[in-house]
Amino acid sequence: MTTTPVRAGRREWLGLAVLALPALLASMDLSVLSMAAPWLSADLEPSGSQLLWIMDVYGFLMAGLLITMGSLGDRIGRRRLLLAGAVAFGAASVLAAYATTPELLIAARALLVVGPVLLPESRGDGGPVDWWSAVLSLGAVLPVIYGVKEIATHGSVSASAVLAVAAGLVVGVLFGRRQLRLADPMIDVRLFRRPDFAAAIGSNAVLTFATGGMGALAVQYVQGVLGLRPFAAALWMLPTVAGTILGIAVANVLVRRVPAGVVVGAGMGVAALGFALVAQTVTPSSPVGVVIAAYTVLVLGVGMAISLLIDLVVGSAPPSRAGSVSAMSETAGEFGAALGIAVLGSIATAVYASELRSIGGVPESATGSLGAALAAGESVAAARAAFTHGFTVTATAGAGLLAAVAVVAGVILTRRRLR
Repeated sequence: MTTTPVRAGRREWLGLAVLALPALLASMDLSVLSMAAPWLSADLEPSGSQLLWIMDVYGFLMAGLLITMGSLGDRIGRRRLLLAGAVAFGAASVLAAYATTPELLIAARALLVVGPVLLPESRGDGGPVDWWSAVLSLGAVLPVIYGVKEIATHGSVSASAVLAVAAGLVVGVLFGRRQLRLADPMIDVRLFRRPDFAAAIGSNAVLTFATGGMGALAVQYVQGVLGLRPFAAALWMLPTVAGTILGIAVANVLVRRVPAGVVVGAGMGVAALGFALVAQTVTPSSPVGVVIAAYTVLVLGVGMAISLLIDLVVGSAPPSRAGSVSAMSETAGEFGAALGIAVLGSIATAVYASELRSIGGVPESATGSLGAALAAGESVAAARAAFTHGFTVTATAGAGLLAAVAVVAGVILTRRRLR
């Protein structure tokens, strides 16, 4: 028996456009912010830690609320939730646009999360909304990130930073114990006993971790160090988009001949090579074309791997858990990107501040961020050299991390094929 496929009409395409618009706005948010980061630093004068919070608070809250909002949408209606989210996103965007202090901008960025999480990609099970798990997940992560950023910003370990990290770890244990007790947990930690699942979702998180942090630093580098204006920087970043698309296309061809796990391992290896090339080519006076070429190699590998990892995550879990596992994969990606900005950004900030302080005679305000140093107009050459050093250290760390994970993923996932 054959069925005639139904062609989408004008009404269906219009509906798709309406649904895609909020997703487009949400996806543009971080790229726009990255482009504006040097100018925000000059205007609002945030500390290095505050600048990182401006960049990553959105991703952390998104990861913590995404699965929870899937259940909420099933309970009160997804159309109503979408409309409420659009209004909230617009209001928070206005607040962010007119923020006059770093603290207000951080708060506005946190409120921006309300819009996208009210349109989750995955459905919940219609059961009760697990607010406690969402709160505990955020309570586990945010204090640890706060402590790491404080240590990186001040260059020393303070009592408040240690207490914050310890508190986050304790809450993390409570979160894990709660997930083990629940019949339908927010994150089914038992799935991590399956090596192929752990390798797939871990690779997804590590890949977004490395590229999230690197992307934020790369945009600041081409503007703050090489001196490109935002529009010119955006144009120069276009080849990286083409590199990602090419990587996806290459993966789709290769996966017909070899297991998907092998393609993922190869893609992460190419991405590691790209990180190494960036680390070797970046200087305070590098031609922008050379830097973008190295970065394009990086995103080529990312495209090869990321396009298959979600399918591998879902395929390595029991079919009965496919819906929740898909949501876990999306959450891992959001969390990995935010964590990458926080951790790799903290490393770059620590190197930058330490190098400037070692010179002597540099105003303390200039050690907070590159944008602050450029705005003050003092020690500009030293600030650019220090930021470049932090960037290369971060790129080297990313290369080593991805190379190691590429080997692990390649070994564990080598026999996995897509369902």
